[in-house]
Amino acid sequence: MVCFVGCNGSETPTEPVSDTPLPADSPQAETPPLPEHVILADEIQDNANKAQVLLRVQVSPFITDDELERLLRGLFASAIARGPFRFYQKPTNVYIYVYRDPADIDQGNWVGMLQSGPDAAGASEPTIQIGNPCIL
Repeated sequence: MVCFVGCNGSETPTEPVSDTPLPADSPQAETPPLPEHVILADEIQDNANKAQVLLRVQVSPFITDDELERLLRGLFASAIARGPFRFYQKPTNVYIYVYRDPADIDQGNWVGMLQSGPDAAGASEPTIQIGNPCIL
């Protein structure tokens, strides 16, 4: 594909534009924005035992499972980038709970959950669960 850019009435061909997607690690590759969400609670525990980040998030009732997982991974990446804390450079524990309705918080009716610990900044993958087994 060849693109033309008009400048003072002239049309000059530019470099061909490839339809091939860029690799994910390419600096030019764009990451899609996180699905729409609202942070309902952002709690930090910072003591000698742990540096914990707990997020409670509200999403649209129409969010897909794939969007929910992408949101959890994006919020996790932001959470582990926090610090330094008093006793730790990065969080040791990260918990993210996603709800469709804020009223569900007190009832534990989350639709997506991510947990990571005791070393959230370590190499291990967080545990992600989509769909709450406690909701019948």
